[in-house]
Amino acid sequence: DAPTKTFKYDVGTSVWVPNRFDFKDEKLKGTGKGKKKMAPEMAQADPYVKGTILAIDDLAATVRTEEAEPRVLQLDLIARPLMVANEDVVPDMCGLYHIHDPGILHNLEQRSYENWPYTFMGSVMVATNPLKRTPLEGVEKGSPSVLTGPPHPYVVAETAFQQMSFQGSRLMADGHRTAQRTPAAVPGAKKKKKTLAPGEAPPPTASQSVVVSGESGAGKTESAKMVLAHLVVRPDHKSIADLDKKLLDTNPILEAFGNAQTLRNHNSSRFGKFMKLMFTGTNGGETWTLDGATVETYLLERSRITYHQHGERTFHIFYMLLRGSDDVLKKHCGFVGDDLTQFN
Repeated sequence: DAPTKTFKYDVGTSVWVPNRFDFKDEKLKGTGKGKKKMAPEMAQADPYVKGTILAIDDLAATVRTEEAEPRVLQLDLIARPLMVANEDVVPDMCGLYHIHDPGILHNLEQRSYENWPYTFMGSVMVATNPLKRTPLEGVEKGSPSVLTGPPHPYVVAETAFQQMSFQGSRLMADGHRTAQRTPAAVPGAKKKKKTLAPGEAPPPTASQSVVVSGESGAGKTESAKMVLAHLVVRPDHKSIADLDKKLLDTNPILEAFGNAQTLRNHNSSRFGKFMKLMFTGTNGGETWTLDGATVETYLLERSRITYHQHGERTFHIFYMLLRGSDDVLKKHCGFVGDDLTQFN
């Protein structure tokens, strides 16, 4: 049998403990249908609370919580081991000495308090919506120097661009050498399709993908716009026919027809968007130019046109059209009054 790893905790060590609530607590209120729900103050409580070990043995630990009203808890170490708190707050959470849920949440929380909304977890960037503009020092859009700066969507975009240019230059060089070694094709001869042998890796590709995902209001729309803004100005040569400006100008149009106000987000994207940028390499992949782009939309929430929850709105374009319409059109649409914000 593999040896069991044991952890040694000392008295005075800071740890995280689950902030559990007993469902028989008097603060829990019945709904009248045999169900129970938490009171608002309990639903908003942190899932973990920090505490200090007062006493410990092989089976249990006594922990005093660091709260406005401290509690003394008896914790079963067999059922759940303690989670030691980290001393430092780091920009890349792979550098945390103790990696666990409360450690990650605390690191993200402390960085957001210090106006650092972006944090890396290896190659993944975690963004906490600051709900305001946060200009960061050492971050220059379109510059490769962002790799030496703090975490930012520009860093993700620059990493993808450099991976594309590096792999692209290798493929160009390999293709040139292959063309020099390949004999002339025989007219009428059929080309054999190459198949991968078992365990053989597929050939490298220069294409890169950046996936932006998260819950509503997390900042996906703004993060995606930052990635796009960096990539369109990053190439060595200016794109044809001001393509970079045209790409950035599509955002207001797409948001007008596909974004709406929800209870959690005033500019929530109610559709999916897949944007593809095409770069052309020259001089053996030493220089790159943005030469084309496509934008595909999907899964538009069409039901929002006729129905949405109270306090939410339909798509922005509806209110834009009403704002610029005359009284005749407003009356035809059944709208009376000037306060469009109350027309839900």
